[in-house]
Amino acid sequence: VIDGSPKKPEEAQALMDLFELLDRKPIVIVIDIDKELSRERIVQRRNCAYCEISFCGSELIGGSSCPHCGAVLEIRPENADPAAIDKIMNWYETDVRQAIGFFEAKGVVIHIDGNRSKEEIFRDILEILKKGNA
Repeated sequence: VIDGSPKKPEEAQALMDLFELLDRKPIVIVIDIDKELSRERIVQRRNCAYCEISFCGSELIGGSSCPHCGAVLEIRPENADPAAIDKIMNWYETDVRQAIGFFEAKGVVIHIDGNRSKEEIFRDILEILKKGNA
């Protein structure tokens, strides 16, 4: 599983070249989400200061601690800045969408609805991965 990458068309090509070299066909899962919900989740995102795991959820706002190690969960500065969030959203619409389009042309993309709970999304991803290993 490669999470959050590739994000640029040239990275998509390099990764596909690697899969072809290994004689493997990737499964690319794209989580489709409304822009406003995406913004909301970016603002809710917290990172562990110690183990660097990211978490997202309104229950984390207000100084929660990491469920893995107990360290303080922190907000990344760019996740609190509306201008920085706009930059992230614009970058997604340009570079990331092109990378997704590259994989769609190869016929390896599966889209899932990201406008649902984390648990529902996770269940869908597990089902896709189970089918991919069958």
